[in-house]
Order: sequence, then structure tokens, then C-alpha cells
Amino acid sequence: MANKLFLFLLMILTVYLSAYYVRSNQMLKEPDQNKDLEAKYNVDEKGNVWNYMNTLDISIEKGNNYEIFTDSAQTGYHYYVKDNDGNVIDEGYHDWRGSFGFEVRDDILELDYGHGGPVWQRRYYDVSNGRVSRFFEKPVQVNGELVAYFTLQGEEKNWVLIVQNMFDPAIYHKEIYRDFSLFVYTMPSTAEFIDNGRKLRVIYWIKPDDKMIEETIDLGL
Repeated sequence: MANKLFLFLLMILTVYLSAYYVRSNQMLKEPDQNKDLEAKYNVDEKGNVWNYMNTLDISIEKGNNYEIFTDSAQTGYHYYVKDNDGNVIDEGYHDWRGSFGFEVRDDILELDYGHGGPVWQRRYYDVSNGRVSRFFEKPVQVNGELVAYFTLQGEEKNWVLIVQNMFDPAIYHKEIYRDFSLFVYTMPSTAEFIDNGRKLRVIYWIKPDDKMIEETIDLGL
């Protein structure tokens, strides 16, 4: 009986010591792991993460010229764009609100950058030559390197239809003035490049009664 009791106590002691050994090893490893994370994310003594972009380290989408990273909760997106030689030509961040993504059209890589609701922008990349456009707010149509969009101009903030080269307005820039109403931005307008990009067929609204007009505009190309 005494031998059985001794063996039972010995088993309990062995299990306890094994558990203590495992826990001790974990405690020894965790500080090192925490230090690595604190260094990677630049965490200060108050727990603030200063290198937030480093937390977005899960690749969720990769194309020939771009890659998008996020975290496990998809709280935001960190993206890179490269030219055909592998050089980074753009890098940015997008939060969880609004549309976001890349697509290729007419050999141009296009970034859809939404802000939530009816507000969104586009940016264009010539990945063959490493050119990056500015952001265009709610463009109505593109054709090759031409982009058509409405914008406010002047002290009176009147709407103007612009057609220009997306990478360099010095190459081509045309302004079309009508009595455009706010509907061209809020509806928004639709347009189509025709005649091999030499003309623009566009639907718009004019003041004061928001009458809808369809017009074909010669771009002089």
C-alpha cells in the first residue's frame, strides 16, 4: 500500500514538474517575442504603435505590377505598385471605407480609391514607362491616356468638363464650358470616346432646371 501511494505521489510530482518546465520555457521565450514585435511595430511605453504599416503584413492580392497587404482583421490596406522593371513607382494606404482595387484597361493600370458614399478617385499607371498620374476625382471616362472629368473652377466655382492626357496635360488639355449643373457631379454624367478617340459623346445636365443634354464634342485630335 505504501509503495502504491509513493508511486502515485511520484506521478503527480512528475506531471507538476513537466508543466512547470513548459511554462518556464514559455516565459523565457515570450519576452523575446514581445521585444521583437515592439521593435517591428515601434511600440512606445504607452502601447502606441508608430509603425502601423508594418502590421499590414498579410498579402491578400497580387498582380503583375501591384500587391496589396492587410492584417487579420482587414482594418486597412497597404499597397505597392511597380513598373515592368520591378521598380516601386507608388505606395499608399487605404482604410476600410469605400471601394478599393486595381484593374487594367487599355494597357494602363488603374487604381480605384473610394472614400465611402459617392466620393471616389482614380489614379493611373503607365507601368511600361514608370509614369504615375495624379488622382482624378470621379472621372467619367478614359480612352488610352485621355481622361474626361468635371471639376470646379474660378471664384464662382462653376463646373467645367476637362479632357486631358492623364500623365501630362501639356500633351493635351481641353476645357469645355457649358451651364453645367451640380447633377454632373452628383448623378454623375456618362461619356463615351468615339471616332478612335477624336470625339467625346457626353450626357450632362444644365442649369437652371437640370435639363439633360446629349452632345458630341470634337476634341480636335
